[in-house]
Amino acid sequence: MLIEIVLMQKYQRFIGSPIYSTIVILGGLLLFSGMGSFFSRNFSKKTLVICISAIPLIILFQSFFIDDMFMMFAKFSFHAKLVIASGLIFPLAFLMGMPFPHAMEQVKQDISDEYATLMFGVNCILSTVAVTASLLLNVTYGMSTTLMLGFATYVAAIILFIVIKK
Repeated sequence: MLIEIVLMQKYQRFIGSPIYSTIVILGGLLLFSGMGSFFSRNFSKKTLVICISAIPLIILFQSFFIDDMFMMFAKFSFHAKLVIASGLIFPLAFLMGMPFPHAMEQVKQDISDEYATLMFGVNCILSTVAVTASLLLNVTYGMSTTLMLGFATYVAAIILFIVIKK
C-alpha cells in the first residue's frame, strides 16, 4: 500500500483527476497483479526470482523517471492519458502479483495449511495498517520518502522470498 497510495497521487497530476487516477491505479493494480499471479504459476523458480527482483527496479523507475515520462505524454488527450497510465502501471502491477501466492504455496508445502492461513491474515492486517501509515508518511515526509520506504520493504520481502524458496 505504500507504493499504491504514492502512485495514485503521482498519476493524479498526470491524469488530472483524483477519481480517474484512483480508478486507473487501483483497478490496474488489481487486474494486472491478478494476471501476474495467474501467469506466474508455471514459471520456474529462477524465472520467478528474476521477475520478483525486477519489482524494486521498476519502483525506482517510477520514483525517479515517471515525471519525465509524464512530461513526454502531457500533450495527449485525457483518454489517451488513461491508456498511457495503464500501460505505465502494467509492468509493476504484473510483477507485484507474483510474490504473495508463491510464498503462500511454499508455506503450505513446507509448514502447514494452517500457518498459510495465519500468514494471509497477517497480510490483511498489515495491508490495513499500511494504508494509514502511507497517508501519514506522505503528509509528514512526502511522497519520495514513502516510495523509498515501499522500495525498502520490497527489497526486504525479496530477500525473505529467496530464503523461503531455498
